[in-house]
Amino acid sequence: AVARRSCRIVCFDHHPAREEFAHIAIRRPEAAAASVIIEEFLSFCNIAITPEVANCLFCGLVTDTGRFQYQNTDPESFCVASRLVAAGAEPARISLEVYQSQRIEYLHLESIVMGRIRTVADGKVAYSFARAEDLARCGVSTDECDGLVDLVRSVGGVEVCVFLKGLDDGRVRGNLRSKSAVDISGVAATFNGGGHAAAAGFTFEGSIEDALDAVLPLLTALVRGEASEGDDAAPAA
Repeated sequence: AVARRSCRIVCFDHHPAREEFAHIAIRRPEAAAASVIIEEFLSFCNIAITPEVANCLFCGLVTDTGRFQYQNTDPESFCVASRLVAAGAEPARISLEVYQSQRIEYLHLESIVMGRIRTVADGKVAYSFARAEDLARCGVSTDECDGLVDLVRSVGGVEVCVFLKGLDDGRVRGNLRSKSAVDISGVAATFNGGGHAAAAGFTFEGSIEDALDAVLPLLTALVRGEASEGDDAAPAA
């Protein structure tokens, strides 16, 4: 709605795009977070960063780098983080509110997803899922459970993973992650999705079972360095 009312649109982003929607786009896919680009732009323009703005930018940096644990974490990330803390960002408060204040309903869903984690491709590919009825029963929104992919990602020995969640309209949203040098962005693009080499997503027209049947062979082929589908990617019950 804001974009429709605007005479000019400026986009700051670190995601690649198939086509631009903004009149001016500042896009750096190599940046760890959009917060990095915005902080450096504000600094370049000598625009003072208030503590409130610093908290917002630091939150974006922390979540996009997985608390500075993902492969995209680089020296620039820490330099920006340092300047944001100097400007008034509160790392402890952000950690408490983002990572240590989960609703009990979310934790109940988390336990369901954790119990469904399975691996294929000799333990190199992990997957799990939450059905739309799981979200409804637990009282969790679809936006709220995006972080559940990190549960699947945390399995030892896994190189790539996928977390699927059912949407109210019958489609399936897939979140892909890579813990290695394997680039999963091409798998997302296969389903008209997008993202980075280590973090991408897509929307699938069909059931969760259909989505698993479609995506697991591609992920198996990736970790095996193959151009064709793997032979043991059938999902477990």
